[in-house]
Amino acid sequence: IMRPEWAAINGDAGLLSALEEAFRGAGIAATRAKLRAAVEGGAATLRPLLQSLADKATLHAPDGGGTPASPTLILAIDQGEELFTAEGQNEAQALLALLRDLVVQDTPAVIVVVAIRSDSYAHLQEAKLLEGIRKVPFDLGSMPKGSYAEVIKGPARRLEGTHRSLKIEDSLIDALLADIEAGGAKDALPLLAFTLERLYVEHGGDGDLTLDEYQSLGGITGSIEAGVERALKAADSDAAVPKDRMARLALLRRGLIPWLAGVDPDTGAPRRRVARLSEIPSEARPLIRHLVEQRLLATDVNRDTGEATIEPAHEALLRQWGLLQGWLTEDAGLLGVLEGVKRASRDWAANNRVRAWLTHTADRLAAADRLTERPDLAANLEPTDRAYLAACRKAQEQAKRRRQLLQAAIYVLLVGVIVGLIGWINQAYLKEQINWYTTMRPYAVANFRPYLLTTAAERSLKPAAAFRECAANCPEMIVIPSGSFMMGSTQTEQSRYNSMPRNAGNNDFQNFEAGGLSNEGPQHKVVIATSFAVSKFDVTFSEWDACFSVGGCRQKSDGGMGRDTKPAVNVSWGDAEQYVAWLSKMTGRSYRLLTEAEWEYAARAGTTTAYYWGDEIGKGNANCTGCGSEGSGQTSPVGSFPANQFGLYDMAGNVWQWVRDCYSRNYNQAPTDGSASIGQDCIYRVARGGSWNLGPEYARSAIRFRYLSSYQALNRGFRVARTLNQ
Repeated sequence: IMRPEWAAINGDAGLLSALEEAFRGAGIAATRAKLRAAVEGGAATLRPLLQSLADKATLHAPDGGGTPASPTLILAIDQGEELFTAEGQNEAQALLALLRDLVVQDTPAVIVVVAIRSDSYAHLQEAKLLEGIRKVPFDLGSMPKGSYAEVIKGPARRLEGTHRSLKIEDSLIDALLADIEAGGAKDALPLLAFTLERLYVEHGGDGDLTLDEYQSLGGITGSIEAGVERALKAADSDAAVPKDRMARLALLRRGLIPWLAGVDPDTGAPRRRVARLSEIPSEARPLIRHLVEQRLLATDVNRDTGEATIEPAHEALLRQWGLLQGWLTEDAGLLGVLEGVKRASRDWAANNRVRAWLTHTADRLAAADRLTERPDLAANLEPTDRAYLAACRKAQEQAKRRRQLLQAAIYVLLVGVIVGLIGWINQAYLKEQINWYTTMRPYAVANFRPYLLTTAAERSLKPAAAFRECAANCPEMIVIPSGSFMMGSTQTEQSRYNSMPRNAGNNDFQNFEAGGLSNEGPQHKVVIATSFAVSKFDVTFSEWDACFSVGGCRQKSDGGMGRDTKPAVNVSWGDAEQYVAWLSKMTGRSYRLLTEAEWEYAARAGTTTAYYWGDEIGKGNANCTGCGSEGSGQTSPVGSFPANQFGLYDMAGNVWQWVRDCYSRNYNQAPTDGSASIGQDCIYRVARGGSWNLGPEYARSAIRFRYLSSYQALNRGFRVARTLNQ
């Protein structure tokens, strides 16, 4: 039995391998070099070797009489459509010529059995090298629905009463049918074959297959994972594939996404795609071939274009291969943007490319332009898609110019007609514009612009690097690396602190839910895919007052706590959002509040204990009641206590820190990619980290409180984050 793949003669499952196995099974000594020389010599040199196989298998009558019955040799070719793909044609043509010359003579008698897809059978019929050769077709129709049980039982029944008998447990059959039909998929039969093959190889040696053995292999998921590992192992001997595992996985990701695996923008569910083989990045194709050989991917030929195509052999590959699922989760946003562009461009082209069908504007167009940051995804854009985006950009520029012209005309008209009316109608806007040009813009030019990171400097930032984008009175930022962590507290930690005191007269405790610490769970894994920057300290009054001095923020009372390097207090969530908006305007960079997941990731700094210094509060680690800082009764200057492992100060105690998220009762629906949880009806916002007037139980890394976004108090502050250009 042989499979052509991309090397019909010399490949791992090619003719030479099939001959080696046949001679070995017959007990005839024959080296691979001898067999190769016979194949290269054509039918004349190969026929004597095949005759030796026939002679070895010739049957004689028991009494020695009668004419020996010379057997017919059968060469079975699986996946015969691979003989007609664009790649590997040299060996495929040589094999067809060899087969033609073998079957036209009867010594020895040879029959070639080719299993080929019906949509590729025409290639076999029309092959010039096989003209004049008699072909007998056998039609293997579609499997009747509900007949998969017989696919499992039938082969085993054929072996009953032989030394190779195989018993298959009924409960195993039920489990297999339930698993493969869960997707209701066209891939049920190949997925069943794939899973049964691995189960038989691993456990068939003792004459039975059981449900326990199937479950020990991890079911279908385990079979898929094992198939991937076999493909990676097979690549060890492939000079075209890098040896480093991480480099291989990066290539695999480029070869699969978005060509063979994508995300449905409507449902967010992964979905398989069919790609032209030529679309797969050339450097990824050698590794992709190994997945084809493991039957995780399947190749075909488009009957209309004659082009080779490739697709996942099993829908379950997308649902149950954890690594691919993770990649799809990370890329879900951009994949959704990509699919949205392709849909919109199809509608635009179908409607004669009229302007009314240009639906990508403003933020949607900006998101589409971010595809250029991922050349592997942007390569999936067709010429029509690129023309559509160019038309959207042109339309937006024209609209922008029209707005500018209209605005200028209005200014001239209003100034010329009645200045007083302008002042009365647009006084708030005019004040804002006057303040920008007379105060805020000069301040930005002097205090911020000379200190901004260049694109090259920003992209070269390493984890733990520090930077400040102003001369004075703006946050110093620390680069936080990408990574993953378990968010929330364990059941053990919740049980320990669930009885912590709650003072009904304290506003903080009124905002702590009656459900105890259930809002800290369930604990779940969060992946932070890219690095970002976090302010080294809470925003101080010096920094807040700088914003106030140029009209960017409201004035805030310190309530007797002190200003300068003390954290800004009496800050509502809306005030914090106003500050980061001002900071972004001053710098032209993306400053923002941290998401709740980013905050806990930054606070834990790689630790899993209750506090980032351990499971006990100790002394001198944080400003809170009972934390070794008794007697202060107020905020402390930022940086008064030790930093965590990321170099961030006051992530526990001192002041509560606002984050971007809406409050939820638990983490059941929490994002796993580090993004914020934002609902339509966001009554409460989240604050993290504890404060100077609460006990150490409220300084844990997992603690979370809820507050109205308008709420402000002497223990309420914030810190900022910055998105990095990567």
